[in-house]
Formats: sequence, C-alpha cells, structure tokens
Amino acid sequence: MGSQSNAIDIALNKGAVFGDIANQCPPGTKAWMLCLGYLECDDAFVVRGGNISLTSTKDRSFVNKRRTLPMYCVLIEHPHEGLILWETGSGKDYPEVWGPQLADIFSRVKYEPQHELEAAIASTGHSYKDVKHIIIGHLHLDHAGGLDIFKGMNVPIWVHERELKAAYYSVATGADAGVYLEHYLDMKSNWKTFSEDRIDFAQGLTLWHLPGHTDGSLGLQLNLPRDGTYIFIGDLCHVAENYHEGIPQGWLARDHPAWFNSIQKIKRLESRTKGLVVMGHDNDTCNIVWDKMKRDGALSRGDLVSPGAGAIATGPLVRKIKFTVVAADDLLKREVFKLPDVFCAVHVYPPGAAYAAPLHSLATPIVRNTLNPYWSHPFEFDAEDGTRILIRVHDNNKYKKRDQGFLGEVTLATVGEILPGNRTGQVSVTRDLEKSSENIAVQGKLILQISADTLARPVAPHAAHLRSPNSASPPINSSTRPQLSPHSAGPSSRSHSQNGSLRTPVSGPGPGNPPLLPPKPPTPVNSHPQTDRRPPRHSSRQHLNPQTLRPTEERSGVTRRMTLQEHRRGAAAVDHNTKTTTWDDPRMPSDAGIDQSKRDFRRKLVYFRSQPAQRVLNGECRITVRREHLFEDAFAEVMKHPASELKKRLMITFKGEEGLDYGGVSREFFFLLSHAIFDPSFCLFENTNKGNYTLMFNPNSGVNPEHLDYFNFIGRAVGLAIFHRRFIDAHFAPSIYKLILGKDVGVEEMALIDADLHQSLQWMLENDITEAGLENDFVDEFEVFGEVQQIDLVPNGSNTPVTEENKAEYIKLLCQHRLKGRVEPQLQSFKRGLHEIIHKDALAVFDERELELLIGGLSEIDVDDWMKNTEYRGYQQEDEVVVWFWEAVKSWPMEKKSRLLQFTTGTSRTPVNGFRDLQGSDGPRKFTIEKSGTINSLPKTHTCFNRLDLPPYESREVLEAKLVFALEETSGFAQE
Repeated sequence: MGSQSNAIDIALNKGAVFGDIANQCPPGTKAWMLCLGYLECDDAFVVRGGNISLTSTKDRSFVNKRRTLPMYCVLIEHPHEGLILWETGSGKDYPEVWGPQLADIFSRVKYEPQHELEAAIASTGHSYKDVKHIIIGHLHLDHAGGLDIFKGMNVPIWVHERELKAAYYSVATGADAGVYLEHYLDMKSNWKTFSEDRIDFAQGLTLWHLPGHTDGSLGLQLNLPRDGTYIFIGDLCHVAENYHEGIPQGWLARDHPAWFNSIQKIKRLESRTKGLVVMGHDNDTCNIVWDKMKRDGALSRGDLVSPGAGAIATGPLVRKIKFTVVAADDLLKREVFKLPDVFCAVHVYPPGAAYAAPLHSLATPIVRNTLNPYWSHPFEFDAEDGTRILIRVHDNNKYKKRDQGFLGEVTLATVGEILPGNRTGQVSVTRDLEKSSENIAVQGKLILQISADTLARPVAPHAAHLRSPNSASPPINSSTRPQLSPHSAGPSSRSHSQNGSLRTPVSGPGPGNPPLLPPKPPTPVNSHPQTDRRPPRHSSRQHLNPQTLRPTEERSGVTRRMTLQEHRRGAAAVDHNTKTTTWDDPRMPSDAGIDQSKRDFRRKLVYFRSQPAQRVLNGECRITVRREHLFEDAFAEVMKHPASELKKRLMITFKGEEGLDYGGVSREFFFLLSHAIFDPSFCLFENTNKGNYTLMFNPNSGVNPEHLDYFNFIGRAVGLAIFHRRFIDAHFAPSIYKLILGKDVGVEEMALIDADLHQSLQWMLENDITEAGLENDFVDEFEVFGEVQQIDLVPNGSNTPVTEENKAEYIKLLCQHRLKGRVEPQLQSFKRGLHEIIHKDALAVFDERELELLIGGLSEIDVDDWMKNTEYRGYQQEDEVVVWFWEAVKSWPMEKKSRLLQFTTGTSRTPVNGFRDLQGSDGPRKFTIEKSGTINSLPKTHTCFNRLDLPPYESREVLEAKLVFALEETSGFAQE
C-alpha cells in the first residue's frame, strides 16, 4: 500500500461519511501487514468459546473441523511519526512460554524464520530498532508476546489503561491465567496509556476502545491516501463469523454486553467509512489484504510465492454468488377483468460500465393470474463488488406489446453494497418497484436474496467468466430461449450453463431482431458524484426481445401465493448450544419474511440464549410441591437450593402425581405459581389502574413481616422462568420493567398507575402555572391504611413551593418517589433474587418492552374473541375498513399480533377470561375502533381507553402499511 490517490472521493462515491474518513494519512505513508506464523485450534473454539479436539487428538474420528489462524502485525511508515508498529505476534518461544496444555489447544502449526518479528520487519527494508511507537490492541500472548525483543529500548508502548491494569492484575493474582504472561510485561518498559474511548493517535490513525474480549481491547482505524480505510479490530472478533454473522465467542468474550456494543460500534464505523474490517485471526480476510499488497508490489509476506516466474494475477476480486428472486408483492393491476401472468427478467452488468451489454440475461418462471407472484428462483453467476443487477417485472400476456407488459424495475447499484466481498452469508433485500424512463405507472415491492459461501478472491484478468465493460455479447440464433436452472422443476429444461444458472446472452442483430443499442440514461438533475450515485435508468425495453428472452412455465401451472414468512422455510437450522430446531438460522436471521422491529427482539434473544451463562448445567434439581399449598412449598423448595443448583435441569413433581417431567409439568408449575405469587390477595402486588391483570409492587406489603423474603423468592422464580425458557402468566406495570433494567421512570409511566395524577402532571408540564393559583410544595402526599402521610421530595420540601421554573424537577421527583421510592426495599429484594439466576449485565441487551416479552412470552391471542368483544364508533362491523383491519390482523404472526395488542392496550397479554374482561383506566372497557383522521394520517392509540383511532383508508394494503409503520414507530404517535 503506497502512492497517493483520491481515496476520499472513492469512499464518498460508495456512500462514506466525510467526517469519518477526513483524518487521512499524509502523502508518502506506507503500510505492511506482516505474517507472523499460524496457529490451529478446534473450529468451535473461536466461534463459541468451547472445543472438543486438541492437537494431540486431532486424528481421532470424533474431532470437529480444525481452523487455521494467522497471526500478523501492521507496520506503518509515517512521514511525520516514523515507524509505528501495531501489535507484535506471539514471539518465537510461544510453545515453551505458554506451556504444553494451552499449546495443545492453540497449537502453532507454521512458524518459519521469515515469520519472526525481526525478519518480517526486515523484509520491508526496515529494522525493528527503527520502530518509534508500538500500539498493542490487547496484551494476550499471541498479540503482545513479541514485545520481549524491545526490552531495554525505551520505545513507547501504547495500550489502553484498562488493559494494562488487567494484565498486571492477572500476572499478580493468577486471574484469567495463561493469557497474560510476565516475561513480556516488563515493569521497566516505557508504557503509555490513555483512558478515552477514542483518540486520534496520529494523522490518519485513530484508536478505538472496543471492550468485550478484554476490558481494554483496542481497534486501529487506518485511513490510507490510496487504498482507503482499514479497520483492525484484534480479537474483538477472532474470525469472520463472529463479526459478519454475530456468532459470539462464548467465554472468550469476558464482557458480553460490552462485546455486543463494540460489534455494533465497528459495524457503524464500517458503514460510514466503507472500510475493510480485519479480524484478529481470520484467514480469508487476511488473504484479501495480502493478495492486494502482493499485487501492488508493496510486500512479499514471507511465505507467499508469486504464481509462475513472478507473474502475479492482477485481475478483479470475484466470487460466485447465488441470486434469488423470491417474490413480488402488490403489483399494479392494469386490466379490469384479468390478472397478469408475471415473470422477472434479470440483467447482470459489469462494474463501472453504464452503457455496456449485460454479462447475463436471465428469466424466472411465469406465475399466472396473480398480483403477488412467488418464485424463490435462484441464479448463480460470478460477480465483483461493483457488479450491477437490474431486475424488471413483466406481464407475459403483454410481452409482445410496445411496453412489454412492464410492471416495474429494481436496480441494485452494486452487489458489494448488499453483500461485500469480505463477508459471506445471506442477505435479503426488499425494494420498492420503480418506473422506467418511459414513466409508466408502477407499484409494489420486490423481494430478493443474495448469498455467497466464499469471500471474493483475485482472478486472472483473462478469466473466461468475466468480460470487459466494452465487450460485445456474442450473437446467437434468434430462436434461442432461456432455460430453467437445475434448481427449478420444469419439463422445458434443455440446457444449462456450466455453473448451473439460467444463461441467455443478448441476441445480436439479425433477421427479425433489430440492433440492440445501449440506451442513453436521462441526464441527472445533479450529477455530482457525492450527491447522485444512482445508476442510470434505462428504458423498459432495453436488452429484451420476445425471441430471446421468454420465461419457462412451471410444471404444475398452479400459482401458490406464499406469505413472506413461508418463503423462508427451506432447510431447518439446529442450534446445538440452545438445543433447539427452527426454520430460522439462529446465527443470521434473514430480513425477508420477518417483521423486523427497531427493537430487533429475535436477534437479541438468540444472542442472549447463546451465552454460556444461560446454558443448563449438568445434573438435575428436583422440586416437589403440593398443588393445594403451591406458594408455600415452592418458596421452601426454591429458597433452600443455591443458585447453581437451580440452574440444573428442573424436575418438578406434584406430590401424589409422580411422573417424569419432560417439560409439560414444569410449564404447568410456572403457570400455577405465577397465579399464586402474583395474587393481589397476598398483599405483595396490587392492581394498577389498568386493570386486574397488570400488577405493580404493593408499597404497603410490609404488613407481612417476611415480605422482603417473598420478593426475593419471586425474583428467583422469574429468573428461573427466564433461564429454563418458561413464562410467567402475569404482567408487571411498564415502570417495573424499566426499574429492573435500572432505567429512570417518569410521568409517562405514571399514566397506567394513576391516570388522574398523570393528567394533572401533564397539564402542569404543558401550561404556565404562574397564574393558575396552585399551592403545591415539594411534598408527596399519599394514603396508607386510611391515614394521609407526607414525604419531602427535597430537604425542607414542605417549605419549597413549586414554581414555573422548578415544576419539571418537582414532577420528576414526584414520579420517581411514587413509582420507585415507595417500593425501593421490595424492588431491591426482587432484583437480588432475579440476579442470582440471571446476571444483570445479561439483561442489559433488552429494553423494557423486550423484557416483558422475555418474562411473559407471547400470549395466544384469539382474534375471533377479540372481534366479538370490540365496539365501533363511526364504523359498522361490516364496513370495508373494519373488514380489512381484521383480515390483516388474522394474517399476522403471533409476535405481530402481540405487538398490536401492546400498542393499543399497553400490554401484550390478554385477561384470563378473554377480551370481555379487558380493563381500562376507569374499569372494564372493551377494545374500541373509532373512525378518526384522514386517509393520510397514521393510526393513533389511547391505551388508557383501549381505543384505536383508525382513518378511513382506501385499500387494505394502505391500511396495513400505515398500521405496521405505527407499530414500529410508536414514539411518533399520540399514545396515551
């Protein structure tokens, strides 16, 4: 990596944010990533933090896949700062220093003379003695062991303050033994520390604090003037799966919430800089960097030999991708009495060639008589990051007409923006259909998937499957028609391309085929590269000819309209850590078919349950209870066991009903227990104004002298339900979920506790109280067993009047006292019991709404019962809008129905006796749909009154879109 070019403009054209790449290295900066040898371990160790095989047992039959892990350092020749070294590798004495046990887990399998740190630096024309600064991402042996060669040189060694403290603490006490070693942690070294989350170390070099793997881990952002941004994150992620697929490292991440947050920080940085993220030991990613450096002539990495007498492949980075046209939704109906027969034409264009002919022209099967076609039809072809894909939707009935039955198009400007060449996996994309340059009206969405099993690798420039942007398509016989790929079931399959894809070159000029000239795109309004990066729009007739591109029909001829949820159901996925089988890959949930809310509850739940602390321990914990004395027996049984014992498999027995518990008994146990311990007659909880099924801590529970022990037990019971994946059949007030998470509560949460007080406080916030004649002081008055008591909210609060200037502070303190202060002992006892089973940091990834779902689960919602117990204002039950509303709700998955119920009533749980017992702030109140608002308005809810204000929309599709938007953006609506 060397000479200067305008890397900023290139990054900006890809969508980078200027402020994140503005700190560029000065001209003349050079950088080398130096190979320092290879380790090997069980593949499971770096993706889950646990292993089966060792080097000494790797030839046995039970062994998992083994993973090769490169070690590297980065040497930067900086014109202003001199030589800067990022990390040092393990050092030459690695096996002896680490000892036989640990070396058997992480074995060094390749370490030759050129991998020694001195020799690697010397290969760049420098000496290790010339290094002016050393930066260590973290001080584990495989990243800092090479520091021993710098002893006595007084070179500044930069490390985060937390990392240096942790390293010396480990050496002194034996904590986290084996990863920090004394021989390179020399007290006489010239250690330099900092405590900030981010520092600009030098021009073009930024250091980021990335806790997770260790408390003081660092990342290096390097903005090179020619080659763009590289982000070295060390062992925050050992391998690509940790980063791209979100697979955690198990116990190798010492702080899981911090690890999760650091991953998100780097993903945001990657998006803003369009840089390449380099993990600590990912072989494929390292090879991408080494191959690029080799082609640029900047470095021979020691063990890399050029192919064939110095000839180096300098072609583009290419890999095979699988591109699937999944479905279209809500297409425009052009005929009054007939629905279209729909197919998609897919055109694949070379990078950076606005007017070139496509490399491939492909077609899906026809799906007849529908506005919602489902194909799930895959194509395979080689692609670069810059490859452009144009997908057009056509009505086959009108394909020979002038507009070719055009129903809309979608352009993927570059494959790399969807699935970059440095990551694998599958990405789903949903895009609105767009008009062509002929301005034909369109509507609807197109659902696509792109997947790749390998990273992009360089190929020779003359590779057969690539064509230059200016190459012409070979002429073919005018009768040539596209054939189905082997993935499709159709009798018309006659020929296949070598890669199994459906391949149809564009026909050349000939009889019956007019010359196909690439159309010129319309002149953009603003063609500045930083503000207009859209691909040129093309005519709906471009590169299409009825003789050369006709889809093949499906064998059955039957159109099956599948929901977005159904189309994802292919092979089942097994999560061996959680011992569950699902249709969804737990490592990487797909976007298509999943109603992704901003809270992203499903992904967080997979992450939470994959942690080692949430795994059931070996052995059994037996609990025996009597049905008629369930509360007392459960209290005695649960409290007598230590927390570690309760984390073993629960074996519940009801006395007199002995049998084996395979899950059903324990589910019934938690169901009955939740009814017993949350029964308000025990004086531990009381009803909120929301009704008899939403509960809050009873501030007067002290009438029972053992009430704090009971709250500790209830906390344990809730923790057990979460740990063993059972649900508690009762729901707390929203304020309690916030308090469990350590969040502040305020006037918003007061709405469901005391509606009258909430209304008064809201009025005070919104109006000037100077002339209102209020005589409030900083005092909270409340009634306890008929006696009025007062508590000062501030010192001498009874003599501190509430004014316009201090009213916000008064309202804040009053709400905090009502919601938290009066129940502080109960809350702390409950949390103590909960955190004995589930550590508080593990719950930190959830918000209060997600915590409610984690504890209470998704209740079964009977939509027919909901409809039967609904009242209408301004509508009749048979009105079109009402019918559309219930049709949409019935079609939704349970998670979405629960979120609607939570959105409209304040809780995702239904009363025990169904919707007829739905409670409002003033007693029983049925669910109500009221006609309110214009067709451009969004639905609005009044949760205190179980009311949904539903505008008179003109179609079901508009209604559902507006309602879903409201569910996912509740902060923007008048939710009372």
